[in-house]
Amino acid sequence: MFCSIIINRATNKAIDKPFTYILPEHLNALVGSRVMVPFGPLNKLTIGYLINIVSDEQITNIDFKIKTVIEVLDEEPILNQEQLEMVKFLVEYYGSSYAAAISTLLPPIDKHDIKTAVATTEFLYKAADDQAILQYLNKISHSKTFANQSKILNFLLQNDGQIVSELKNTLELNTNSSINSLLKLKLIKRVFWQVRVQHMPICYDKFLPLNSEQQQAYDQISSCSDHNTFLLEGVTGSGKTEVFLHLIRDAVERGESVIVLVPEIALTRQTVNRFTERFGSRVALTHSKLTPRKRREIYLQAKIQNVQIVIGPRSAVFMPLPRLSLIIIDEEHDGSYKSDMVPKFNAIEIAIERMKHHQGKLILASATPSLESYYQATLGIYEYLKLNQRAKNATMPTISIVDMREELAAGNTKILSRRLHNAIVDTVTQGKQVMILLNRRGHSTFISCRSCGYVAKCAYCDQPFTYHQKNKLLICHHCLNQIQVPTTCPECGSKYMQFFGNGTQKIEEYLMMHFSHYGIARMDLDTVSKKNELETLLQDFEKGATKLLVGTQMISKGHDFSNVTLVGIISADSLLYIPDFRAAEKTYQLITQTLGRSGRGADQGKVIIQTHSPQNDVLKNIQNGSQPQFYKSELITRKIMGYPPYNHLFSVMISSEDEQSVIQNIKKLFAYYTHYNKKKLFRLLGPTAATMPKLANKFRWKIMIIGQPRDILLFYGRYCIDKFNEYEKPKKINIIWDIDPRNMI
Repeated sequence: MFCSIIINRATNKAIDKPFTYILPEHLNALVGSRVMVPFGPLNKLTIGYLINIVSDEQITNIDFKIKTVIEVLDEEPILNQEQLEMVKFLVEYYGSSYAAAISTLLPPIDKHDIKTAVATTEFLYKAADDQAILQYLNKISHSKTFANQSKILNFLLQNDGQIVSELKNTLELNTNSSINSLLKLKLIKRVFWQVRVQHMPICYDKFLPLNSEQQQAYDQISSCSDHNTFLLEGVTGSGKTEVFLHLIRDAVERGESVIVLVPEIALTRQTVNRFTERFGSRVALTHSKLTPRKRREIYLQAKIQNVQIVIGPRSAVFMPLPRLSLIIIDEEHDGSYKSDMVPKFNAIEIAIERMKHHQGKLILASATPSLESYYQATLGIYEYLKLNQRAKNATMPTISIVDMREELAAGNTKILSRRLHNAIVDTVTQGKQVMILLNRRGHSTFISCRSCGYVAKCAYCDQPFTYHQKNKLLICHHCLNQIQVPTTCPECGSKYMQFFGNGTQKIEEYLMMHFSHYGIARMDLDTVSKKNELETLLQDFEKGATKLLVGTQMISKGHDFSNVTLVGIISADSLLYIPDFRAAEKTYQLITQTLGRSGRGADQGKVIIQTHSPQNDVLKNIQNGSQPQFYKSELITRKIMGYPPYNHLFSVMISSEDEQSVIQNIKKLFAYYTHYNKKKLFRLLGPTAATMPKLANKFRWKIMIIGQPRDILLFYGRYCIDKFNEYEKPKKINIIWDIDPRNMI
């Protein structure tokens, strides 16, 4: 027989493809297994993945010697059929390498014991051949040197097997040497043992009754017997999660599995708590901050359905759950569902493919859907469901806008408006809580000389440093470069160096001056980077130990605190004027999501938005609650400009430490795109400097290509890069490309 093998960790494009090998019949290899093969001119033994078995008739016109598979590493396949299909999808739809696609699907593999990374939860040591063991025991019976080996063999002859991790303790062995010797002699063997967990019954009394809107959404999804995608748009606090829980309960009762995606690890805490109190040990949480061993354990538990519900960020969409019938993507509008690491997949598109395979249901949920999902719903491709009322008879908060220009004219130069300050006083004195959003961490956004105008910038990124007061340092948020705060201006020697701009640390400083005895917490990357910091912060706020919480966009999504009755939004228009066609959409989503944290309990909430652009249409739509009008207007603009969802994007960026080399090569590459676009099928934008022209000491220029259809655009985008590399043979530059990017920086 012949087979197709993907070489493990193949980074070179020339070897990132299936290779044909002879597969000896005695190896009994199954598709999806890892194998050991000779590779390259030196026939170095290399690990590969067997992705297909090929018949003799399919092997034709081969004018080279075909090598032979040496060994099969897995006693059962490490990749199942669906995973092999997903590898193919990642390669064809996103232009991924095979190696990157396979690595994305699998958990971290223990490099020191490659054979242990298989689809099981535990190993047993068992006797291999009773007759051979008896002969060996007779041979060593008179030697004290082999006493431990005798003990092991006699024990395994009398017992059906022993868990690997427990054999040493059971027999009081100090080392593994005797076990390893017997394994080498093939007198004992390791076999797979799938531990089946006995779950406690579902806790039905924890489920809340659904209101009429929730019940209607639940009924529509439940009654659909075919594969379908639903867009569940519900105002913040409308009880979308309770609808999820009822649908998951039905799936679990049928013995099926569910994946729930959340955009950030910060959102998993409350979600996991709500799920585990109903479903107990059926629930597992996975994310990148877990240890490799823990991630591997959860993966293996999922593969044999010891857990039925997996919760996590975008990578959890690949969990190999059998009988998968439902995927829920909460806050589906969030840009984090699009990976910016190879392979640059979109978790929503992966979920659609998986539900096609399993004939299951996909629910995309958000108070502020992405324009792409909203458009699909208006076309009827997604089934569109809406929840217009908050659950538990809660009401939407009142929204007021403060013009910070008027505050300045009235002599208020502080970071908080008088209205917001007074509202905080009223709120905390009533025993209620406050959340404040400022989507910039640090204390001051830049430091400048008042004499000559010099701005302290990072030498590697050419971006202003952010001042962090705690460590008294200037830090670049892009490359993490740090320097001391200059006491005099490096340009003119002046002592008039002053801090400008506002970050979350400055808000915290202001609140500490006026409200310190009420308890204040700050939630951003600087305060929750260490283990358990986020958990502790949220627990303290939930218990009321802190009354005021200030943070970046981390506070805007998913949190459900019933005692929060005031939300303040600082610098609401900071996102509106970035060079990104999604700027208005992102601003609308961030502010709407944040204001939704207010008034989720019995008391009506209040939202105060501070801005220097009070007449901006985005802010007006938010204040008036006219979401349909915003989406309609934004779609018209996108259609005129030819942007998604009406077209697809292909972005190319060239970077190098040599700026002239970048400019020269991006112009040459653009010429290739122009040459192969003779039918004017695509619109070419650029070449131009990236939004951040310099990052980590590398200059960056980009090209943007817009058009349809997607598969031709992907082929065209990559083809021109290949031709450019083939003929120009560029040196010391890096080319990065993406299809349908979410990050335009």
